[in-house]
Amino acid sequence: MPNPPVEQVLQLVKDAITQGTGLPLEANALDIVEPRYHDSFQAKLQTPGTWDRDGANVLNAARQLGIIATSVASLNQKPTISQSAVVTAADIVRTQCHIGFQEGQWCP
Repeated sequence: MPNPPVEQVLQLVKDAITQGTGLPLEANALDIVEPRYHDSFQAKLQTPGTWDRDGANVLNAARQLGIIATSVASLNQKPTISQSAVVTAADIVRTQCHIGFQEGQWCP
């Protein structure tokens, strides 16, 4: 089965991050998603079937990123999730992400 386009996958990831959050996101909080993940996701999506195989795990990692970003904001006593909190959460998720070793990790 063909993989979805990278733009669709990135939107699904943003939606999953938002689902995981327990605080409001600042307007620019998710602006880091596309520059951080576009190229690696595009490369992964060149291999047929990678999204069918790994997509559910990628979206779970994205939800966990939202949960961690909420924790980072809470630890800093902030009422909203900043882009900085999202970056910190993404760095943490990257260290724990082991999805799709066949073509490299989804979590750069």
